[in-house]
Amino acid sequence: MKDVYQRLAEFLDTMPQRYPVNTESGIELRILQKIFTPDDAEMFM
Repeated sequence: MKDVYQRLAEFLDTMPQRYPVNTESGIELRILQKIFTPDDAEMFM
């Protein structure tokens, strides 16, 4: 099962504004972890 933040990043990447997914540093997932709790991330999707 994918990490909730990885799934959220992939979901956000489908939006017109897009979201970076799978960067070398993984910073996109750390940003999402600062903004969303795991429960909030699930609810947002």
